[in-house]
Amino acid sequence: MIDVLEQRNGSIVLMVVDVAFTSIGLNYFTVVVLKVGEFSKKFVESGEIKNLKEIVKADINNLRKV
Repeated sequence: MIDVLEQRNGSIVLMVVDVAFTSIGLNYFTVVVLKVGEFSKKFVESGEIKNLKEIVKADINNLRKV
């Protein structure tokens, strides 16, 4: 089994996003991998979300755009 944290370069934020998408039944390879990458670029790499506190405080409507 692939270690999700290792696959997400040690980012706990991306691990949580990965598990959230997977838990609602989205196909891992056709949807989850792409959407976590999109989330990473839009929120993590931009510096908008750096930790779990920031993801909790983030505007849900903005997060839903991914």
